[in-house]
Amino acid sequence: MLLRNTIIYGLTRGSAGLLNFLAVAAFSRLLTPDEYGRYALLISSVGLVSAVLFQWLRSGTRRFLAAEAQRRNVFLATVVRGYLVVLGLASLGAIVALLTRPAGVERHLLLLSLVLFAAQGWYDLTLELVLTDLQPVRFGMISLLRSALGLATAVVLAVAGLGVAGVLCGSVIGYLSSVLLLGRGAWQGSRSATSSPQLWRKLLQYGLPLTATFALEFVVSSSDRFLLGALASLDEVGRYAVSYDLGFQCVIALLMIVNLAAFPLSVRAIEAHGRAGAERQLRQHGTTLLFIALPAVVGIVMLAPNVAQVLIGPEFRSAALTVLPLIAVAALLSGLKAFYFDLSFQLGKVTHIQVGISAAAALLNVALNVWLIPQYGAAGAAGATVVAYAVGCGLSWGFGHLGVGVPLPLAEWSRVVLAAAVMGGALWPIRELRGTLALALQAGLGATVYAITAVACDAGGARAIAHRARAGWHRS
Repeated sequence: MLLRNTIIYGLTRGSAGLLNFLAVAAFSRLLTPDEYGRYALLISSVGLVSAVLFQWLRSGTRRFLAAEAQRRNVFLATVVRGYLVVLGLASLGAIVALLTRPAGVERHLLLLSLVLFAAQGWYDLTLELVLTDLQPVRFGMISLLRSALGLATAVVLAVAGLGVAGVLCGSVIGYLSSVLLLGRGAWQGSRSATSSPQLWRKLLQYGLPLTATFALEFVVSSSDRFLLGALASLDEVGRYAVSYDLGFQCVIALLMIVNLAAFPLSVRAIEAHGRAGAERQLRQHGTTLLFIALPAVVGIVMLAPNVAQVLIGPEFRSAALTVLPLIAVAALLSGLKAFYFDLSFQLGKVTHIQVGISAAAALLNVALNVWLIPQYGAAGAAGATVVAYAVGCGLSWGFGHLGVGVPLPLAEWSRVVLAAAVMGGALWPIRELRGTLALALQAGLGATVYAITAVACDAGGARAIAHRARAGWHRS
């Protein structure tokens, strides 16, 4: 089931991810570095508030929806109540922000940010329901529709001269339209039920430690933008954010595809068989994550100059040469921590342990940013992110025994690393080629060499995958 769901998520969410990459390419040509910097800071602010106010509800929904199947309507009503409470708190905060408006931030952008926060929050909760119900096709279609409508609207409005406001409006329209058109069925029954104080407490007890965790992890992923703005300029933020968004989204999108398929299966395995019975599922989970993402990281590191030339606007390319490779590595470390090693705490229901780990990584990241940004600018911010994620990943693994203790599949991972290294060697002679056709050739060669080597050394269970594909071809 993991392979089947991963393929489905890959086809649908992968298409949505491709549209997100196109969005970065488009916005880096339609917005100036100063405008993209302002846009990046607003999006980061919305993300931080969402992590603080919504993450507990999202995490609790994903963890307990299956367990509360017998009273699903009551559970959904409780989640709706939580959403409305959070939205009310955010609205009060927006009023304060409007009254104490930071210099250089227009009121209409603050209001748009509040609308974006509300739309994104409802969209994320809807996807949690669809994900937990093991509906990968619907999940992917909602994601794809959101990306397509959001990108198309944002580009039209940006071309029309609306700038940052147009891009934000596009995002809002994408979130709302996709949920209204394809996601309403997930909430069926919520209106006919009454929320439960018991479930409310259960969601809070499980999710509040994760709120602190995700807020602190958000510091690692986004504090560099705010510090760049304070210690450098909005132009520097814009140049950095384009490369960060491109590299991070590419790798995280691949890791997310696996996690979307694997996390519900891991939860069900733990609930049914305990840690010992779920070890095979967990080992497969971790190996598939690395198998899918590592070749993308190697490709970005090797081909960063050509990736920047093809996908990024001219004003943003200089920073990409150093930022793209570093952020790709940081994204891999971040994904392994969030989607694998942190499962020890989430599946073991000891999420409070994550708080200390995330706090250590966040403090280290801020300190390194303050030290490195004045000397190295965007490159220093990217280097600080790599170190912070590496430390966080190591701490999550080191303290994992306090939860369920996910296995460390070193033998399986070593074969994946070997296949990726052979791929890197094949790309080395053609790394200097430039242009769209050259990038297609480089990507095709890298994927082919990686696939052949993976089958030869059976990395990530590639032989079994190839055998199934061959059997399906013969049957057809």
